Amino acid sequence: MSCNHNFIMPPKDPIIGFLSGHILGLSKRLDYFLHCHREYGDFVHLKIASLNVLMVSDPEAVNYVLKKNTKNYTKNTPAYKVVESVTGKGVFTQSEKPWLKLRKVSQPFFSNKQTENWERIVESVCADFLENCKEISTKGDEVNFSPKMTQYALRVLGETIFDKDLGEHVEVFDQHLGKLIDITNKVITQKLSLNLISKMKQKREFKLAVENLERLITTFIEEAKTKEHNPERNMIHAFLDAPFEVDHQFLLDQVKTMIFAGHETTSTVLSWALHFLSIHPEWQERLCKEIEEVFSDGDIRASKLDELVELEMFTNETMRLYPPAWSFARRALEDDDILGHQIKKGDVVSISPYLLHHDERYWEDPFIFNPMRFTREETEKRHPVSFLPFGLGPRACIGEKLSRMEMKMLLSTLIRNFRLIPSKKVEVVMEQVLTLRPLNGVHLSLEKRD
Repeated sequence: MSCNHNFIMPPKDPIIGFLSGHILGLSKRLDYFLHCHREYGDFVHLKIASLNVLMVSDPEAVNYVLKKNTKNYTKNTPAYKVVESVTGKGVFTQSEKPWLKLRKVSQPFFSNKQTENWERIVESVCADFLENCKEISTKGDEVNFSPKMTQYALRVLGETIFDKDLGEHVEVFDQHLGKLIDITNKVITQKLSLNLISKMKQKREFKLAVENLERLITTFIEEAKTKEHNPERNMIHAFLDAPFEVDHQFLLDQVKTMIFAGHETTSTVLSWALHFLSIHPEWQERLCKEIEEVFSDGDIRASKLDELVELEMFTNETMRLYPPAWSFARRALEDDDILGHQIKKGDVVSISPYLLHHDERYWEDPFIFNPMRFTREETEKRHPVSFLPFGLGPRACIGEKLSRMEMKMLLSTLIRNFRLIPSKKVEVVMEQVLTLRPLNGVHLSLEKRD
């Protein structure tokens, strides 16, 4: 064990560590992150070949990087470059001035002025979803709900951001995006691999998948151009009106970014929430009681979802255990000092919400599901940066409010009308990809409430 940058460095890979650094360890992803945090603390120095990767898990240090001195830490990192190869130069991956330019155009679509429009859309999409669930409950089938969560999130995204009901396109988008997410994860993993043949194969698959998605989105963009101009409801129109040059590739990148980043996190959290509901029937009944009290007339309205305090606690606990983005990184533009720990220009600072969310210093029995952690009293006791499911600072998730609304609307609709029964055939296991999604999905059956 050695020390550099005032960070602790774990032993490098056996035999090839002088070349690879910690590549073999990092290929284990989350397990290695947990091991390093437990063994070496909040400031860990890892190497990927010659690249310095500095794991930072102290809440004050995380706050410094993401908020206090955010100007010194860019998203221009190797992992974001891989994501950019899918999305292009969109608001999610861009840094500094290019990001600010894109943010100014996209921000109005996530402002409070859009709230009524969102409410109308999530109510409508949930009404359609409810009809589908009634058919499922009547048949008594056991169904994989994870694809349905993806399709739900895509429909909401299409109507709120692009003023378009994706309708029959939803399943095609889901198919292409699912494949791209799988390949993107493999490409990131392959960057840690020394197998050149495998890397070449992944590169070919990646290129083909991106081309398929771009053809679909190009059709989508051309359709949008023919519609009545509405820059307040259609982001494609808003970008066409932007005070800078806009070409087809630019539009392609922005649509890919919004679809790629805007549906995967919400749908994954919803899948885990359904899983936890199914294995905790006491919380189903508890939440149903709250929903019936808030919506005593039986009509669930999006405008009153914030009154569902316990449902908020439930979704927060789901995101604590399985944060939408379990790890991300920033690159230092200049030398810096974080709580006495040296950062050199070009170093990559790695931050893992998963580690913060499972740190025993802030969470008792952190691997146990317990929504009561999020009562007001318990929340006030903790460091505010011990929980950051949507990030922190100016680069925090722009769509948090919309995401929370669509999650609570769907969950309250389901809980009010059905009891969720877990599968006896398909085990729910975590898969470590760009998000921590359930491998093989979440299979449930529905029992209609009286």
